[in-house]
Amino acid sequence: MWPRSRSQARSATAYSQPPAAARNARHAYGGALRGLTFHMETASAQVKSAILLAGLVADVPVEVHESAATRDHTERMLVGRGADLRVDGTVVTLLPAARLDAADQLVPADPSSAAFFASLAAIADEGLLALDDVCVNPTRAGAFQVLRRMGARVTLEDQRIEGGEVVARVVVAPGSLRGTIIEGPEVPSL
Repeated sequence: MWPRSRSQARSATAYSQPPAAARNARHAYGGALRGLTFHMETASAQVKSAILLAGLVADVPVEVHESAATRDHTERMLVGRGADLRVDGTVVTLLPAARLDAADQLVPADPSSAAFFASLAAIADEGLLALDDVCVNPTRAGAFQVLRRMGARVTLEDQRIEGGEVVARVVVAPGSLRGTIIEGPEVPSL
């Protein structure tokens, strides 16, 4: 909420920093960061990533119990840099790391954005579309599976790992399309 007067603007400055803003790498307002076991009631990749990265910076162990599996880009990136991270179903555990490795890496194309173009290729009368270097991480590439199920010809070529992410050339061609049902658990991967 924006302040309406100069006096409100002065009093609002006390709230100008987020409550968890770090003073330095290992301390947040209120004291040193401590290890955490967190049970998420609502699945959120963003909350999970925030907890993992806070644990990494504070050099403390953290464990996140997800209510359902979410996107795992942060975990893949951390493992690709040498972090001691373990995934057991919907439980993600990060142990303190001595150091992370730097890496030059390709940033893959976003599969959600690529899905629009793939859908256009699927409804075309003829031809094919090749989308290079697309992230096809299983937690993100559900749209391509839905298009396949609907009858579009979708193939993954030159599939490889880049910085912990599965990347490929996605080739889409029209097919005899039919309707399908997208179930609830499938939605986060779209």
